[in-house]
Amino acid sequence: MSLKSVIPKEINEHLRLYSKESWEVQFKEECGVCGNKIDEFGLCGCDIGGGD
Repeated sequence: MSLKSVIPKEINEHLRLYSKESWEVQFKEECGVCGNKIDEFGLCGCDIGGGD
């Protein structure tokens, strides 16, 4: 069973917000503040270290 069949497109918030599935996001580096990965949008878990 794939995740596409589990999460209907109409209620998939990640797809609605970012126009891609969560497993399609590319992570580039680690945040120096919180230690979470910074994604291709420049976002991390703390919103401090990943942003400019």
